[in-house]
Amino acid sequence: MSNIRLVDIKVSGFRAFQKSYKVSFRSPLGDPTDVLVIAGPNGAGKSSLLEAVLIAMGRERLIRNSLSQESDDDHWRTVIPDIASIALTFHIRSAPGTELGAYAPCDVRVVRTVAEWRLELLGGAEGPKRLPELVRRQFVDERPIEYLSSWRTPFQLGGVRLSGLAGEEAENERYRLYRLKQRIVSERAKRGFSSEDASDQRWLDRLNDIWRDWHDSGDTWIDALPTGEAERPYDLFILRDIPEIGPQPMCELDRASSGELEWVTLAGQLIVEGFDGLLLIDEPELHLHPQWQAKLLPTLRKLVPQAQILVATHSAYPWDQALPFQRVLLLPAHDPRCRREGP
Repeated sequence: MSNIRLVDIKVSGFRAFQKSYKVSFRSPLGDPTDVLVIAGPNGAGKSSLLEAVLIAMGRERLIRNSLSQESDDDHWRTVIPDIASIALTFHIRSAPGTELGAYAPCDVRVVRTVAEWRLELLGGAEGPKRLPELVRRQFVDERPIEYLSSWRTPFQLGGVRLSGLAGEEAENERYRLYRLKQRIVSERAKRGFSSEDASDQRWLDRLNDIWRDWHDSGDTWIDALPTGEAERPYDLFILRDIPEIGPQPMCELDRASSGELEWVTLAGQLIVEGFDGLLLIDEPELHLHPQWQAKLLPTLRKLVPQAQILVATHSAYPWDQALPFQRVLLLPAHDPRCRREGP
């Protein structure tokens, strides 16, 4: 389990949450939980809650990267309204080598409004203690956070070169697949130029474990191979073992289904980064057959066992796979399920 866990989210005056709203990442015993599944109808605030976390932690860049076109820094999805307040509480088991190490185990709270951005130490007899700005910056900057938005169809750009793609567009979420290919191919190239151990095969082995889980231990797998094209000489391919012939490339990975591409891209990125932070996913069920939807949470937990996962979904499968205290149902005020009957 990671030494730092999100345990509470509190928002007010932010998009769908004009009144104060609080959700907990704690079990009945008060321990941090590794997953929270948020469900509800369109417009209930599921995406807003995810993006509130990103804004509070200074990750507006991840929101901008999900936009379908270039956007200014003040796009409405990255802006804190004047009346809004976002507060995230984290439990810290230990923090060696940081300013917070002396206080651990402890709870801290990140508070962000349009006027200020602060980090507070909780639990003291005199109430919350504001920590120095340097500690706040270190805390939010060093938290690993990844976001898979509901606007995530990757560009299918074909093969890659050994040099990276230049330009700001490489950070866009739709270039996630390209960056994954580039990372694997560049790592493989180290074998010819360096005595250092390359990680590409280990990454591909883990990625293929996930691939086989999705395909019920099928007979295909993914590998990085030459394309024969001078401009983009390397690519990821889907291979199959043909009897009496051996492994043969069937097609480029780009030709996989949209659902396969999205999940290979996310899985590959988390694997090569060794991700163990806070993973936010909006509508993970997009483009997936119900059989694959049923594998969402088990796959994610296997993929990033040390991460904390926050999922916003319309699918019953992640909801059913979470424990009761790991589920939140957001409903508009006019929904009949919000009415209290009796005295």
